[in-house]
Amino acid sequence: MEEKKLDQSKSRFASKIVEKQNFEEKASEVNEQMQARNHKGFEISKQFMEILKNKTLPENKGPLETSLERDLLKQISEFSYEINNDLNQPHCMGSTAIDVLLLRSIFVLRDGLNEALFKINQLEKQKIIASDVK
Repeated sequence: MEEKKLDQSKSRFASKIVEKQNFEEKASEVNEQMQARNHKGFEISKQFMEILKNKTLPENKGPLETSLERDLLKQISEFSYEINNDLNQPHCMGSTAIDVLLLRSIFVLRDGLNEALFKINQLEKQKIIASDVK
């Protein structure tokens, strides 16, 4: 007796198998895009924080440093725009990312200001002690 094989292309489950494969491919593609974007965001954030911590006085900055700062601001803006237009991301996620970056920068600036104020206070105390000794 001959064994007959079923034509699975006519099966009602065949389309579901194809849909599942398409879904998995799309999910993998979205996941790779998100990982690449996360890496890009980390690098941009790292560059921003390095520039923020740079202690070069504005009058001592050369055209190269100014250009790098301008380019970084452009990258941040484009990154935010890219995230905001991504349908796989929550609404306004790019703006939120910039907000978080700015808040982190405020903390860095606060710490620097607190350190400077502490040093000024210490110098004033030394000045008072030195004037009392005379």
